[in-house]
Amino acid sequence: MNHAALVAVIAMLSTKADPVDPEELAEAIEIETTDRDLAALLVAVAIKESAGSARIARGECKPWECDSIRERLPGSHEVTIRFRAWGLFQERQNANNRKVWGSRDLFVQAHSASRHLRGGLGHCAKELGMPHSPELRVVLALNGYAGLRCDAEWPGLNARVAVWRTVRARL
Repeated sequence: MNHAALVAVIAMLSTKADPVDPEELAEAIEIETTDRDLAALLVAVAIKESAGSARIARGECKPWECDSIRERLPGSHEVTIRFRAWGLFQERQNANNRKVWGSRDLFVQAHSASRHLRGGLGHCAKELGMPHSPELRVVLALNGYAGLRCDAEWPGLNARVAVWRTVRARL
């Protein structure tokens, strides 16, 4: 995998307002994997989930971002906003990431997302069999990551696969 190409594609696809440091994200991804398909998938998820925003990676979400919900405090009329998704890859808290959930460290976020994507692929491959096509493996990984049925089709799936194709072609 070409480091300069990974940095360039992250810089090209990230938000223009407050982009994540492409060098730091590239390093975090390279520590996680040498596999071009998984590296491209991590970039695609970061871009589609948070637009590669450093602000979101830091946990500074606006009220409509990060899978926010409004909750009324018990015994009160006061409403608070709770953010259910965390970081650049917008993971929801679960048993596998509970100890690191909320970390601002891109290396921690990339590790958690990589683990989650691999777990999604592993789960779906057991259920449906491991496809030979890298693109079908990406679909299974994304469905598992999203917590959906392995054969699910959902809004945003095709867009994520398209970004994965773009990134993969440049690596």
